[in-house]
Amino acid sequence: MKNTKQFFVLLFATLIIFISTSVSELKGDIVFVYPPKAKFSFSPQIGVAPLTVQFFNRSSSTDTSFFWDFGDPFTDEGSSTETHPSHTYNKSGTYYVKLMCAT
Repeated sequence: MKNTKQFFVLLFATLIIFISTSVSELKGDIVFVYPPKAKFSFSPQIGVAPLTVQFFNRSSSTDTSFFWDFGDPFTDEGSSTETHPSHTYNKSGTYYVKLMCAT
């Protein structure tokens, strides 16, 4: 019988917001300004390494630039500016993913 080992990848979501203003409503002489809200989901949330994870950007503003930090120190491709990126985790471990957004 062959010995096999399974390695698990566990992701935690951390949201970081760069506060920047974007005008979303104009009423009379009053301008209401709302900063973008960073929000995302991902799938799968746990699995065996190597594990490719798809991230889904659910942020509140479409006029926003994004920066993802996948929390993966084992690769040179540990970040992305795509709206809905994916990332492959090649080693088991716990990873803290951050999404930063700014207008």
